[in-house]
Amino acid sequence: MTTVIPDQPHEPPEPPDVLPQEATDVPTDEEAVTVIAAARAWLVAIGYRRPGAGR
Repeated sequence: MTTVIPDQPHEPPEPPDVLPQEATDVPTDEEAVTVIAAARAWLVAIGYRRPGAGR
């Protein structure tokens, strides 16, 4: 069995000039506060309590 070794290593592909939309989409502070408030409301609705919180 023989192994072929190329004369020059392959160069990695060039990165795209434009990043995908999801990579550049940064939420605003207002959006982050809304998401956090919704998560807290959901935790309250399901009756979640932090471990160690006074019962």
